[in-house]
Amino acid sequence: MHTSILAKPLMLGVKTSFPLGEKNYIGAEGHAGFLSGFGENVFLGHLGVKFTHGDADGNISFGTGFGSSGAFLMNNTPATKNQVGYYINSAGGKRLTKGLMGVYELVTAPKNRLTLAAIGLRTVKRENQSLSFGLMNMFSTENTGNNKLNIVTFPYIGVCFKM
Repeated sequence: MHTSILAKPLMLGVKTSFPLGEKNYIGAEGHAGFLSGFGENVFLGHLGVKFTHGDADGNISFGTGFGSSGAFLMNNTPATKNQVGYYINSAGGKRLTKGLMGVYELVTAPKNRLTLAAIGLRTVKRENQSLSFGLMNMFSTENTGNNKLNIVTFPYIGVCFKM
């Protein structure tokens, strides 16, 4: 589960991976949730595949898939509202101490004119759960011809349970 301090947005995610070799994995993931505020509730979600290289000390992933990100940062411009389109992303981490990892994520959805960039820390002391926290920036441009860039920064918190 991922959220901001205000629980907006609130996202639930599921992912799995299968080994291809000693440090290589292929997997599938999906997230779904909502953003409340800005005058309406907007569904956010995606389903995709990813390739990961690395281990518990450091890793990097690349992925792609389809999703919907709505117009929550685009002044509710009808032309961009709730479009389904492709996205590409990269994520990774590097162990900083025995119990702490530095992490990043970058996701862009060109059709929705939206990019998310996050940097943070993840606890890695327990094998079956972790806590992530950091800052996320959302970048979007309006589909009005003037390409005005909107940027919103907020803190995020993520909790992960391995089943």
